[in-house]
Amino acid sequence: MDKLENETHTEMIRIHQKDNLMTVTQRQKDKILDKLVEALELPDTAYQKAEARYTDLGDWFSREESSIRDFSPHIFAQGSFRLGTAIRPLNEAEEYDLDLACKLTQNASMSSLTQEEVKNLVGNETEQYRRKRKISKEQEEKHRCWRLEY
Repeated sequence: MDKLENETHTEMIRIHQKDNLMTVTQRQKDKILDKLVEALELPDTAYQKAEARYTDLGDWFSREESSIRDFSPHIFAQGSFRLGTAIRPLNEAEEYDLDLACKLTQNASMSSLTQEEVKNLVGNETEQYRRKRKISKEQEEKHRCWRLEY
């Protein structure tokens, strides 16, 4: 197969770069995309750290002294972490967020607890967790959740 035939069989794109015309093969495009994805993706260690944190919080909520233990709390990731689509911050000074949900799986219903009571119970436990783990930044109350910065 001569060079012309080979080029015909290879998907190509043309990129204009300062009046120069550059031809890029599919293999080169794939490499460029791989490098872009690599630059945007969180490293596996970030996922491992996030999982360790929400597991630790779940263990805290289930400890014997917990005010929500009898509700069998289940902690799980939500959002981009759950989907595996979290992206790396632009620089090391920026942070990423981990959205967690707490589902009370037993002895809790809309007739036994109001949303405000559930939020306050979880908030109180989260605050105790923050203090025990020596997390210096204060817990922040949001409209439907609590923010805890590690």
